[in-house]
Amino acid sequence: MQADRTSHFPPLVPVDGVLTVDGFGIRVHVRHGRLIVEDGLGRDRRCGEFSRATGGIKRLAIIGHEGYVTLEAMRWLDGVGAALLQIDRDGSLIAAWGKQGNDDPRLRRAQASAFGTPRGASIARMLLEHKIDGQAKVLRRLGGNADAAGILQAAISNLEGAAVPEELMRVEAAAASAYWGTWASVPVPFVRKDQERVPAHWRSFGKRVSPLTGSPRLAANPANALLNYLYAVLEAECRIACLGIGLDPGLGVLHADQRSRDSMALDLMEAVRPEVDAFVLDLLEGHIFRARDFRETRDGNCRILAPLTHALTQTAPRWRRAVAPVAERVARMLLNGEQATKLLPTHLTGDNRSRARELHRKGSRKVPRQTRPRLPRACAVCGQLLDRRASDRILCADCLTERRIEAGVRIATAGPAALAKLRLEGLDPAHGGPAKAKRVAALARNQARIRAFEEASTVGSDAEVFRREILPGIKDLGLGELVRATGLTAGYLSRVRRGLVVPHSMHWPALAAAAAEASREPEV
Repeated sequence: MQADRTSHFPPLVPVDGVLTVDGFGIRVHVRHGRLIVEDGLGRDRRCGEFSRATGGIKRLAIIGHEGYVTLEAMRWLDGVGAALLQIDRDGSLIAAWGKQGNDDPRLRRAQASAFGTPRGASIARMLLEHKIDGQAKVLRRLGGNADAAGILQAAISNLEGAAVPEELMRVEAAAASAYWGTWASVPVPFVRKDQERVPAHWRSFGKRVSPLTGSPRLAANPANALLNYLYAVLEAECRIACLGIGLDPGLGVLHADQRSRDSMALDLMEAVRPEVDAFVLDLLEGHIFRARDFRETRDGNCRILAPLTHALTQTAPRWRRAVAPVAERVARMLLNGEQATKLLPTHLTGDNRSRARELHRKGSRKVPRQTRPRLPRACAVCGQLLDRRASDRILCADCLTERRIEAGVRIATAGPAALAKLRLEGLDPAHGGPAKAKRVAALARNQARIRAFEEASTVGSDAEVFRREILPGIKDLGLGELVRATGLTAGYLSRVRRGLVVPHSMHWPALAAAAAEASREPEV
């Protein structure tokens, strides 16, 4: 059991700048100027030591709530420009903290006064147009439901006439209802041996609304749990982006003020949600899940388990890049026009610095490559985790052996059975008709070759000569080499190599040449 638990946790190293910490008794502290991270389950612990210059940490992602992070560790993270986020085991975001990149009270004053004004409505409209346009693209991947596509198109038009947040939210809700309705039948693939173990409602996307809460919270199946978890990672990145650009995460223009809620972070999320949706659709279409990737709680809530949680958390850089231009555009719209260009630094996208370098840049600006998540690959039959280096395999060694044995048995029985059935019907494919014509033609060609060889060759045909001079040299050669040298079948050459038959003398020179070539190869 302990060995199985250990396999759930990959090595404690940053992946794309994200260091994922999980388990119980988490400890994050500093010793001798280096960040020390300890986590794990029971006696199966991981420990990592990271230096400032070579650690490569951009995000410290903590899954769970048991342990501590010291003040000195937070200072260490701030010094290297790293952010910290904490996600609870139910997939909800607990905290997201990052470096304050722009501290300008004029931006916050403009933000605080924007809710309910034409400027705030313009920003909210921009975010929702971005969202609904992205949903329309995902909808086309789902099969292009004409009714839902029409509703989304109408929603974009209706946004123009909405002037207050309540009206904008009603338009968005109508579009969301049509959009999520098209997801209901999307299947969730599980490995073969787990298909009977998982509940029926786990095998498809189902409804976006959870039966436990009447809202998307506390998902009851894996597909919605994946969405909720990735939305939590996205929310963390949106909050960190707000801090980086100088916005107050709690003052929104679409979501109303509410205690303990980051309304502006939720506003920014709206524009990027379709990218998360497309990512989840990629997972459902290209990844096979295991029953042990998820757990059902006593009340029916579906939760994601390690190592899948680690792979999902490591998508944070993808959402950071997606939300960065959205956050900067919102800040520019709040500062209004030319004043924004003078006052607003672009710490998130680096656009200002890039524009300054345009005159000196020789090529086009490089766009960060979107990397696929390193999801734990499992055997499609039994669910055993595969070696990370075997990227092209879908079966473990045991299941692959069983599959080959089954295939061999099917081939060995299906061929003779099909041939017997045809013979009973009077349709023997091996005799008469086209088969006879091909056989007669092949025999005629072989006889012509033999006559032409015997007329032009002085090679003898004494079988003892073949056994004495040629056979010893080809006994250790592979059948593939002999087939390439002579053009004869592997079955016939196997009998020749064993000394059961003597081939026609026209093939002796080719066999002798193959033996001589093999004898010249250097020994390894």
